[in-house]
Amino acid sequence: MNLHLWTQVSNIIFLDLPVGTGFSYATTSRASHSGDFQATQMTHEFLRKWLIDHPEFLSNPVYVGGDSYSGIILPLVVQHISNGNEDGAEPFINLKGYLLGNLVTDFAMEKRAQFRFSHGMRLISDELYESLKKSCGDEYPTNYPISIHCMRDVEAFDKIDGDVLAYHWANNDTVQEALHIRKNTVKMWQRCAKELAYTTEIENTSEYHVNLSKKDL
Repeated sequence: MNLHLWTQVSNIIFLDLPVGTGFSYATTSRASHSGDFQATQMTHEFLRKWLIDHPEFLSNPVYVGGDSYSGIILPLVVQHISNGNEDGAEPFINLKGYLLGNLVTDFAMEKRAQFRFSHGMRLISDELYESLKKSCGDEYPTNYPISIHCMRDVEAFDKIDGDVLAYHWANNDTVQEALHIRKNTVKMWQRCAKELAYTTEIENTSEYHVNLSKKDL
């Protein structure tokens, strides 16, 4: 056994969120519908209930982490946990901080930044970049209605897939067996499940980061 593994000093809960992403699934049509606020509340509720069932972890310091779209949900989850602790919610969660990687914070600004970044890194052609600038303009994606030409350019941009290895890994039978994934519950793991019955309710989470930065985390 490798005595230097991080599992020797810490524990981690992997939570696919919202329902329908990763290997998570719903058993009814109603349960498959979700949104930013509901997903946030469900995550907070799950964590407190999990600690009730596993009281041996109550004293452990808790760090909440996520990436990508978690940049929208996770700051609210941390805010709920902090507020709940201050209001005397049980069990107390020993919250110490949160971390995010490659996070979404401001949809409109970051989508436009993706175009510039991808062009600067030579991930897209000059032709596609110039076409995106011309067809989508400086206010995309808030300049409704969005033109057909812009939607086609964005579709071409989104087809640039750097996640091939992740798909091979997550859809490997051996990997899924090691993760204890229930057979036949999810046909194929997807990095971004864009067909979800999901309501986007938060466009910018900057204010939550500001509020959390003032807390003792």
